[in-house]
Amino acid sequence: MKTNLMAILALSIFLLSCSRSEDTIEETTQETPFFNLKVGNEWVYKTYDRQDFTSELKFNGKIDTLKIVEEVSLNNKKYAKVRHSYKDNPNQNQNYEYWRLNNKGHLVSLSSYHFNQGTSSDNLEIVKHTGKDFDYSYTDLTFSNYGNITYKLYPDTSISINNQAYTVSPYNGHFIPNAQNPHLISKVVENNYKEGLGLVKSVCHSVTGTYNFEEHLISYSLK
Repeated sequence: MKTNLMAILALSIFLLSCSRSEDTIEETTQETPFFNLKVGNEWVYKTYDRQDFTSELKFNGKIDTLKIVEEVSLNNKKYAKVRHSYKDNPNQNQNYEYWRLNNKGHLVSLSSYHFNQGTSSDNLEIVKHTGKDFDYSYTDLTFSNYGNITYKLYPDTSISINNQAYTVSPYNGHFIPNAQNPHLISKVVENNYKEGLGLVKSVCHSVTGTYNFEEHLISYSLK
């Protein structure tokens, strides 16, 4: 089973790693499952980035709206079809991924490429979050020339996004450079989910440089 892998941006290699009125979010106390995959759910994220670890994060113009548009089936598995709509790139208005809960209760994602090819084996699905499973861990060897990144669930913590406080469950990946790259530094990829709501904040890094970016939840509408 794969987990949230490293994203590749431009010519650099990166670690991988988001209706209420925009920029105003109220939390709900309603009882909900850890992952809410109902058709019609929508989340809106802004991306902030910087070239180093000390500069102020700045909005880079990217707004990604995720919406579950329908429930679909493939090879006896039911998926929530998730549409990504982008406001910063008119040439790439939208794309899709497919979410489901596997037999361990993990939230996993299948790419539109594999879905359209009719392939849905477990090893093609990316683990986005493990829910409440603290026993699961995954070591990603994709960039083993530089080091390894190990993902696991960590205890709940509090974060603040746009002056809104959240209690989140971090499913984080710790990158440790190998002995052949002593000049590289350890980094942490963050996937901060709130139970019943979804992703609140993600943090991603370049492997070999200092560039990093974050996705912040700015609004949502849940069914």
